[in-house]
Amino acid sequence: MNQKLSILMVLVAFLFSGNVFAQAKLGDAAQPYAGSTHSYWVNSSTGSAQDDAHKTNKYQWKVTEGDLASSPGTSDLVLLNSDGTASIDQSLFVQDAFTVKIKWNSKAVASGKTYYLHVIEQNSDGCTNYKVLPITPVNGLALNFDNYDVTAKGVTPSNPFATCAPDVIPVLVAGVVKYNYQTSYLYYKIVMSHIDNATSWSFDYTLANTKFPYVPQVAIGTLDASGAWTDGGITPSGSTITIPAGTNYDATAAASTIYLRVALDNNNGDRTNYASMYEGLDLQPIAIGLSNVKDGTGLTTTPNNSSREQDVKARPATSSPISHD
Repeated sequence: MNQKLSILMVLVAFLFSGNVFAQAKLGDAAQPYAGSTHSYWVNSSTGSAQDDAHKTNKYQWKVTEGDLASSPGTSDLVLLNSDGTASIDQSLFVQDAFTVKIKWNSKAVASGKTYYLHVIEQNSDGCTNYKVLPITPVNGLALNFDNYDVTAKGVTPSNPFATCAPDVIPVLVAGVVKYNYQTSYLYYKIVMSHIDNATSWSFDYTLANTKFPYVPQVAIGTLDASGAWTDGGITPSGSTITIPAGTNYDATAAASTIYLRVALDNNNGDRTNYASMYEGLDLQPIAIGLSNVKDGTGLTTTPNNSSREQDVKARPATSSPISHD
């Protein structure tokens, strides 16, 4: 065989092999994550414009589940028009577009099944051709758990992350000077990604407190761009916190973001008599641990950090009462 031809064949084989493996990528259109929307097309190199030879042809698309005949579950996926707007029946639809979009839901991943995207093309002579693409949704569920610096308005890699206790406010109660030591708030950012907006998710948490003398209060909510807190009205059930479907959901990122806040009330809720006053002269470490992370369909994942610690720094031990001559 001609040596140049042999080299060319090897090169072509290498390039073809590389292309095949490049397509086999977790999270792509053939192995989509939950919450993702992907485009699928025929007769086009990029999906943006159809080849001239096919422009007058018509197309019939459908999706089947597990085999080439069974219709998928009604909440497994959503078939969309090529512009991504109008919803179409997911079992069978006809349109003249050479491209379609599919939004893959968590239930499709949880099913563990392969789905099949069918397309039948018909030309102006009435002749047809038929193609099928196997699609296997995969579990990409991921939970990021980090300390959050509400002053800098961003996640901090510091662990432990330490802040000062709030300023002290003196108050008079029946002519006696008391002290409002206020409440320390510690924030932890939690992001669950590769989930759809119709699926809840949950995790178990632990709270380790070795110095603070009262009961820390745990709440789930959101923070706006200014750092203002909005309580989410989510009450832990024992050690389990369940986040309702669609909570602070970003469709582009297919992610739900919440903040876990720990409140350390140094007056133990008493702002009348100030009978309880924790001055905070010792470092107060608070460690939160997360485990048993899963979504409402039963898919599981492991947090990027299993625990994060935040410390309230000790106040200076100012002598009391104030000395005088």
